Amino acid sequence: MKRHLLSKRDMKELAEAVPELRDYLRGVDALEYYGLEDLSLYVAGKMPVLAVMEVESGGEKREYRFPTIPFLNKNPQAQERYGTVDVDQGAVSHVAGGADVMRPGIKSIRGSFDKGSIVLVRDPRGLVIAVGIALYSSGEMSGMTKGKVIQTVHHVNDRIWRIYEALNKA
Repeated sequence: MKRHLLSKRDMKELAEAVPELRDYLRGVDALEYYGLEDLSLYVAGKMPVLAVMEVESGGEKREYRFPTIPFLNKNPQAQERYGTVDVDQGAVSHVAGGADVMRPGIKSIRGSFDKGSIVLVRDPRGLVIAVGIALYSSGEMSGMTKGKVIQTVHHVNDRIWRIYEALNKA
């Protein structure tokens, strides 16, 4: 694993490239970069704030950049930049465990998003439990009643979550 501290200039460039981090990074003195085999993670303090990973979705490999679940739940204003789906209680344990999101488990779809976009998956309390890639646009998804509609790429208790927990052990 590669690990290094980002310079102030690198932090500024990252904040410009990822607007949802801009306000948060203003109050941060240092940002660390963790380079794992197939995942890049940016950590401020003891909070993983951004993940970058290559994902195959719909037969196409592409690099995705997305905020982490701990960051999103502690900074709800960052959620406003993404489309969201709220799932019913029956879907929570499956999605939080890494399952892809099936259309019948979705109670509501918020925001407009395209196929291939990052989408946040929330539980009935409004907490983000997963981050995924939309397999259909929000309009198409709204008209569907069955099928897999979101490919989960980050969920509660996954590798990113465990890194967050390890960083925050007292």
